[in-house]
Amino acid sequence: MEREESKEGTVANNTKITKKTLVLGVLPFIVVGVMLLFLLNSSGLLIQTSIKSLPEISIEKVEFGDSQIIASIRNTGPSEVTIAQADVNDRIHPAAIEPSKTLPRLGVARVLIPFNWNPGEPYGVGITLDDGARFSKLVKAAAPAPHPTFEQASTFALIGTYVGIIPVMMGLLWYPFIRRLSLSMYNFFLSITVGLLVFLGIDALFESNKIAAASIAPIFNAQILIIIVAFVSLLTLLYISQTLVRRASKSSGSTIKTNKKYMERLESENEEKSEDFSLRRLLFPRPVSHINKNF
Repeated sequence: MEREESKEGTVANNTKITKKTLVLGVLPFIVVGVMLLFLLNSSGLLIQTSIKSLPEISIEKVEFGDSQIIASIRNTGPSEVTIAQADVNDRIHPAAIEPSKTLPRLGVARVLIPFNWNPGEPYGVGITLDDGARFSKLVKAAAPAPHPTFEQASTFALIGTYVGIIPVMMGLLWYPFIRRLSLSMYNFFLSITVGLLVFLGIDALFESNKIAAASIAPIFNAQILIIIVAFVSLLTLLYISQTLVRRASKSSGSTIKTNKKYMERLESENEEKSEDFSLRRLLFPRPVSHINKNF
């Protein structure tokens, strides 16, 4: 027993995460981040060429406000660009650009176009640069840009209740039924649950990939970001699960030790009582209650 406890203690000490281990685990991510910053902020430094690169901008978001259209622009090309004009449905309109017409690499600007738009109609927003290059984005159905309000927050809270809380409570109602099932039936329902979770995970990956491709500039490689976030989330959940299991095992181990001591104490008291009772029977035998008349 002592050897097993010493082995468990050494295993716990080996699996304990120290500050040094944490630093060694975070260090590769820091190195990768520094490399990405260097590559993103040093265009043309690694490969020198005399060919002038083509400009490229991304219209990340189009919002419809009060009698105006607001387009969020990002310069995703390798060089600096200057916005010359804006158009709606191939018609040039006056526009205000914030903060500046000239955008450095990965710079962001907002193009405000005064326009009386109609809800539900399609609109194509175009941005033309000073060299004649034009970039556009099509909105299939115009709708007012949402603003955070108490009513909107209550609506999202209600949706979260329907999606997150009510299904969990329904699952807890099944707990007494699941406890009375055999092992094979339990594995059957567990396999159905795992299959449903796998299906939802794959569907979430496809939907996130679609949204990332439509809303985020290709230079950021949002698909890789989705995989990284999913992997980090999985590692975080595994770490939390192992931490909770370790704490539960420690508390249950202390409870088992306490119960063992209590049972040993009860056994010793019972042995003392049994010895005392047998000694009393020897010293004070039971009197004869009746005499056999046939004797």
